[in-house]
Amino acid sequence: MNDIATTMTFHLITTNSPGYESIISIIKSAYARAFQASVDPRPALLLTLTEETRDATDYLACVAFSQGKERPFFSEQYLPAPAEIGLSQALGREVRRDQILEVGSLASRRNGAGMHLVSHTPWFVLGLGYRYGLVTATRQVRHLIRSAGMEFVPLAAATREALPETDQAQWGSYYEHAPLTGVIDFLASFLSVAIHRNALHRVQEMTLSVQELKVS
Repeated sequence: MNDIATTMTFHLITTNSPGYESIISIIKSAYARAFQASVDPRPALLLTLTEETRDATDYLACVAFSQGKERPFFSEQYLPAPAEIGLSQALGREVRRDQILEVGSLASRRNGAGMHLVSHTPWFVLGLGYRYGLVTATRQVRHLIRSAGMEFVPLAAATREALPETDQAQWGSYYEHAPLTGVIDFLASFLSVAIHRNALHRVQEMTLSVQELKVS
């Protein structure tokens, strides 16, 4: 039997990092497979979940982070006003643009990897100095967000017609999956996700204890 030790780790990847193009290819393949879409995102930063062995690194899941300093957020195409105005109205408090990070292009290559990545996202967003995530999420991704213990506050429906006409066809069937543009307060989510993850671990421990009792 050949035992190979593996390590699951998170990495922040910039446009200059060696693995950047490989991760972009994973996103493009995931969207082509799920929606017959032909997209080519170029975010400034990527968060990855990797499985590492002594000889190789395998990217299991990834998500893109984009700032709104030098250009509009992609998801602002779906909103009637700048993101900070929409978020302020939805949350009932002032939100500055420099507190917002767009989070998108989630892709996963293994069952459970996407959930694992999503549930750890608050730590990284907060660590980068942002509080709010501007997110456009399909029905399936919204389910992942809720399952991770986070609240997704919808702002607007994301429609194909909001895109430039020249870009509409490349998204394939994506808009048939009920995407919504919304906000996640990652500071509020930080505690709720931690509680949720602790509860899951406790349930798993209880399940193992019950199984051990049954065996004995």
